[in-house]
Amino acid sequence: MTKRQKFVVDQLKRAHKGEAWHGDSLTQILKGISATQAAAKPFHGAHSIWELVNHIEAWNRLIEKRIRTRTLEKMSARLDWPPLPKAKTASAWKQSLAKMHRSIHSLYVYAGKMNDEIYDRRVTGKNYNVEFMLHGVVQHNLYHAGQIALLKKALKS
Repeated sequence: MTKRQKFVVDQLKRAHKGEAWHGDSLTQILKGISATQAAAKPFHGAHSIWELVNHIEAWNRLIEKRIRTRTLEKMSARLDWPPLPKAKTASAWKQSLAKMHRSIHSLYVYAGKMNDEIYDRRVTGKNYNVEFMLHGVVQHNLYHAGQIALLKKALKS
């Protein structure tokens, strides 16, 4: 792996699993959240933790697909904010969490295996390269991790 590949993969991992400069990782923030808490909406008009988890998963999966296929798949509203399962059980919540974790893990494993030239490749339909998009994934995941942290705090008060 080149130096920049190592950096991008490291940033994806830190945002996901820990030892990030900013504080708690997404995984740390999500610890101890029940299905009931994940589905709750403590703020009118805001997304639930569960909705945010599904949204993070959808974007990580889409970004990896964009890199692998060199296509610009559009993010529909339904794909962007997947509906929650009808039965908001502990099992369904664990499945959503596992799916999100797999999507992030898959992306950073793939990012570490990509040929270094792919990092410079322009993203189809965009005016930036793959490396810039991967940095954006880190920012996106952490932005929503911050929202989840606030929702978690509101649920405990």
